[in-house]
Amino acid sequence: MGGAQDVTGVPNMDLENWTSEYMMLAWATFARDPAKGLSKDLDWPVYLSDDNSLVRLGLGGNPAASYVSPSMYDGGCAALGGVSTAGAGAF
Repeated sequence: MGGAQDVTGVPNMDLENWTSEYMMLAWATFARDPAKGLSKDLDWPVYLSDDNSLVRLGLGGNPAASYVSPSMYDGGCAALGGVSTAGAGAF
């Protein structure tokens, strides 16, 4: 949340600064109105497990938010033979 360069001593790149600022805005927006703030103020889609509603920030050097289906990242752990339960170590 804006402190990476304080920890590493390496100056942030512009994308890192923008992404950090945007994430802090998103957290504050959610805190003010958890039910509707992100969709109303930041135009994010409401999260649905079967829709392009998972938000990605700063992907590929692009500062804009992008949206994909959660299934893109919600797969089973290959190291555990496809298991996807947290109790089995896949989280």
